[in-house]
Amino acid sequence: MDLVASLYPCVLNMIPPGVSEIQVKRFVHDIAEAISSGSKEQTSRILEFYKSEMVRSPKNDSFWSKLEAFIQVLETFSSKEQIEKYLSVLNYLPKDVTPFKKRNSAYLTTDTLQHHNMLVSPSAAPSLYAESFENVEKYSDRRSAITSLYGGGMQKNAGNTTPLAHLSDPYYSNMISEAEVLKYISYTLLATTSSLFPVNNQTITIPCNAPNGESGVFHSIFEAALLYQYLSNRVEKLKSSMLSPLKVNFLSVVSQKLREYCRVVNGLTNTIGNETAKSIYTKIYTQILILRFYYRYLQKFEGFRGDQLISEFDLLRKHGDPLVKELASEVFSRLIDLYMEYLVYWVVSGQLKCAKDEFFVTRETTSNKNSLKFKILKDRIPSFIHPSVAKQIYTVGVSYIYLEEYIKDIEWASEFSKKYNAKFSVIPRYSISNAFFELINEQFLEITAYLNDVLRNRLYYRETITILKDILLMGRGDFINSIIKNTCYFLDEPVEQLQSYQLTKCLQDSVSRSSLRNYLNKSDNNALINKLDARLLESGHGSIGWDVFTLDYLIDPPLGVVLGSNSTGSKTEYLRIFNFLWKMKKNSFFFDEEWLNNIALMRDFRRIRRKSPLVRDIMRKMSMINALKKQVEYFNLKLQTYCFTNIIESRYREFQKKLSMKENNSQENFNIISLKNGSKVIDGILRPRLDFLSKLKRPLAPLSNSDLKQYNIDELAALHDEYLGSILEHKLLDAQNNKPVGKFTNQYFPVTIITLLDQMYDVVLTYGSLNRIVHEILIQLNLDTHDNLNDILSRFNLAKNNLVKQFQTFQNHSYSLIKDLRLDGNEDMAKLSRILR
Repeated sequence: MDLVASLYPCVLNMIPPGVSEIQVKRFVHDIAEAISSGSKEQTSRILEFYKSEMVRSPKNDSFWSKLEAFIQVLETFSSKEQIEKYLSVLNYLPKDVTPFKKRNSAYLTTDTLQHHNMLVSPSAAPSLYAESFENVEKYSDRRSAITSLYGGGMQKNAGNTTPLAHLSDPYYSNMISEAEVLKYISYTLLATTSSLFPVNNQTITIPCNAPNGESGVFHSIFEAALLYQYLSNRVEKLKSSMLSPLKVNFLSVVSQKLREYCRVVNGLTNTIGNETAKSIYTKIYTQILILRFYYRYLQKFEGFRGDQLISEFDLLRKHGDPLVKELASEVFSRLIDLYMEYLVYWVVSGQLKCAKDEFFVTRETTSNKNSLKFKILKDRIPSFIHPSVAKQIYTVGVSYIYLEEYIKDIEWASEFSKKYNAKFSVIPRYSISNAFFELINEQFLEITAYLNDVLRNRLYYRETITILKDILLMGRGDFINSIIKNTCYFLDEPVEQLQSYQLTKCLQDSVSRSSLRNYLNKSDNNALINKLDARLLESGHGSIGWDVFTLDYLIDPPLGVVLGSNSTGSKTEYLRIFNFLWKMKKNSFFFDEEWLNNIALMRDFRRIRRKSPLVRDIMRKMSMINALKKQVEYFNLKLQTYCFTNIIESRYREFQKKLSMKENNSQENFNIISLKNGSKVIDGILRPRLDFLSKLKRPLAPLSNSDLKQYNIDELAALHDEYLGSILEHKLLDAQNNKPVGKFTNQYFPVTIITLLDQMYDVVLTYGSLNRIVHEILIQLNLDTHDNLNDILSRFNLAKNNLVKQFQTFQNHSYSLIKDLRLDGNEDMAKLSRILR
C-alpha cells in the first residue's frame, strides 16, 4: 500500500528503541488500515494494544507519546491523498534533519527541543485552499530550529547545505500558473464552463492546485460570474411569465446592465495578456456592485408590485452612496416614463391603461348603478405623489367619467381632453416636476367648477336635497296631512285589496292641494316633482295599508351618483326615517280628526236634554277622556316637534350652510385671554372691518355660484352622507352602532319610542270607537227609542275603561322614557326629558 510505504519511515524514526522491524511493519500496516477507515476508535485500540506490548520506561513513554501525537495529526486530514502528500513532504527532508529522529548534533538535540511540540503540521485539518500558507509557516518554524541553536547563536555546519528551494519545490511544482488561469478567466466571467473552471448549477469549482493567494482573488472575481448567471437565468424565466408593464420595464433595465457587463468582460479579453488576477478584479469591481444591486430585487421580484418598485427606487435616489443613487435614478427614469403615461391617460380621458395592481385608482365590481365603480387605494400611492395630489388625480378622472358617461356632456369632455392632452405633451415624462403638479391642480379646479355648475343648474342638486327633506323627512307638514287624509279611507283595508292607481291618484291630489304645488310648471318641466312616488312595503299576511304604506323619491343617475356614491343604502336610510316619523304624523292626524268629531258630538249633546242625568254623565266621562287624550296627544306632538326641529331641521340647516360656504372662507385669529371666573374672551376692543362697513352702504348682493366653495363628487357625496348619517345616528333614531341603552329600562331609546307610538295609536283607535258609540247614543236619544240603549251604554263603559287602562300603560312607559332621558347624562336628552314631562 502507498500509505504504508509513506508511513513506514516516519514511524521507524519515532518508535521506541528495541522494537523489532517485524513488529514495526505490523504496527504500520494496522495503523494505516485504521487511519484509512476513518475510525478513531479502531486507531485508539491499535495504539493501546501495541503500547501494552512495549517495555515500559520513562524514555520509551516519551517516544510513544510523540508517536501518538503524530498519529492524531494524521487523523485530522480529510482524505488519504492529503495524508500521503503530507508524508511525502516529511520523507523528502534529509534524514539528518528529520524532526522525529534522534540526533547527536550539538545544535539539535532532544534537550534543545524540549519546549517544541515536534509537529510540523497544524492541529486541525487544513483548508483545501489555505494548505500552502499553513504548511509553509510550519516549515519556516522548523527551518528556524534546524538552522539555529535553540536559544543560542548561529552554528556553522558545513554539512547542512540544504537550499530553501528543496522545501518549496515539492509544494509549488504542481501549482497552476497565473498565465494559464488568465486564458480561461474571461469565459468563466460569462458563466461559460471550462476544463479549468467547471461551472455547474451556479457553482464554480476552483482547482486544488491554485495558490492560496490567487484562490482568494478567484473567489472575489467569480462572484461576478455567479451573479451574471443568476440574473441572466432569472430574467429569461421571468420574461416568459405574465408580468405587468412596470415589471417588464424593470427587467429591460436589468437586461441592459447584463449586456454592459458582457461588453466590459469582452474588453478585458482583448488585453488579457497584460492583466493579472488582481487587476481584473479591480476593473470589474464596479460591475460586481451593480449586479449585486439588481440581484437584491430579482430575489424578491414576485413579492413586489409595480408601484412598490417605483416607490422603492424613488427613495433610493436620495441615497448617500453615489453608485446606488445613480442606479436608482436610472431605473426610476425608465419606470416613471410608463407611470406618467398611466397618469396622463387617467386625467385626460378617464381611462385605466395599466395593470390592475400598478395604479392607485382601480375599478370596482359592483352592481350598484349609483356608483362610479372606481375607488382610490391609498396604500398604492407612490412616494413621489402627495396623498392630496393623488386625491386630485383621482377626482379629475372620475369627474371626467361622470360628465362623459352619466351626464353625456361629450362635447365639453372632448374639448377638455384635447386641451390638457396638449399641455401634458410638452412636459418631460422621465421625471415628476412641479409643472406636472401645477397642471393637475389647474385641471382639478376647472373640472370641479364646471361639475358644480352642472349639478346646480342642470341637475338641481340643492333643490333635490330640499325636496327630499320636505317629502321623506316630512318637512312639508301640510303635504303629509293631505296624504293621510286622502289615503285614510283605503289604507284601513288589507294590503291585498289595495290598487296602485289609488296611490297614484292620492299623490296627485295631495300635491295639488298642498304647498308642493309650487314645484309644478317650473323651469325644470316638473322634473323634480315627477320623481315623487308612493309604494307599499313587503308585508306578512294580515297587514293593512297603514303598516306598509311609504312615500318614495326616485333618484336615478346621474344625480344618484352624487347622492349615493359612497352609501348604497342612502334611499333605505331615508325610508327608515320616513317610517319612523310616519307613525307620529299618523297619530297626530287621527287625534285631530277624532277631536273634531268629538267636538261636534258634544255640541249636539248640549242641544238636547241638558238636564238629563244620562247626558250629563256621558259629557262628564267624555270630558275626562278628552283630558287623558290630550296628554297623549301633547306627548306625541312634543316628541314630533323635537325630532323635526332639533334633529332634522338643525342638520339640514348645517348641511345647507356648508353648501353655501364661500370658496375662501378665511378665519381671523384673535388673542384670547382667560378671566378669573374661567371665561375666555377676546383681548382688546375689536374694530369693525372696513370691508364690512363698505358693504353696509350698499345692499348685500347674493353669492354667485363662482363665489361658492367648489366641491368635487366625493366631497358632495360625503357631505350628503354626513348629513343623513347625523340624523340616523341620533340616540332617538339609532338602536345600533354601539349606542348606549337607557339606564332605567335597559332598552334603546328608539325601541321605547316605537312602543309608545304604537300605544298612542291604540289610544286614538279606542278614542275613535268611543266617539262612534257616543254617536249611537245621540241617535237613540234623538229618536226617543231606548231598545238598545243599555247595550250601547255597556259598550261605552267598556271602551272607556279600556282607554283608561291603555292610558295608564302609556303613562308608565312615558315616565320610563323620561327617566332614561334624564339619566343619560347628555344635556340635550335632559332638556327633552323636561319637555316631555
